[in-house]
Amino acid sequence: MSKTVSELAQELGLSKQYLNRILSQNNLGRKKGNKKVVSDIDEKALISILESNIGNKKSETKTETKKVVS
Repeated sequence: MSKTVSELAQELGLSKQYLNRILSQNNLGRKKGNKKVVSDIDEKALISILESNIGNKKSETKTETKKVVS
């Protein structure tokens, strides 16, 4: 059964804007009236894309600066 971006975002715990961007970049989902609908096949593809994106996230690192007193 198809789901709207809003339903899918709530289910996955992501923002609607982020999902819309990923769907548009990968040509997934379709418009039905004024809503974007994601089919079951597109949902599986989206989840695999999101899983592969997890490794691509930049990790936060702290840089420390040391003061040299002479």
